[in-house]
Amino acid sequence: MGHSPVRVTAHSEPGRRWLWLVKWLLLVPHYVVLAVLWVAFAVLTLVAYAAILFTGRPGDQRPPGPSAGSGPPMRTQSPVVAPLGG
Repeated sequence: MGHSPVRVTAHSEPGRRWLWLVKWLLLVPHYVVLAVLWVAFAVLTLVAYAAILFTGRPGDQRPPGPSAGSGPPMRTQSPVVAPLGG
């Protein structure tokens, strides 16, 4: 093979060497909060299902409290998982 006309040189900066590890460590508390939100979402979904089943009020007449819990887990998951490519 011949020589390439492009020459690339790279230097690592001392302060940015561990930045990737810091970013990954900062994701841990986000995943803990996200897991708690998903558990709460699952429990509130079951509570809402039981309330609808036992009260016989489907559709728009369902209790407002449990159905309000589905937003935060899904809103929180996107910015947390997006940097990881997931």
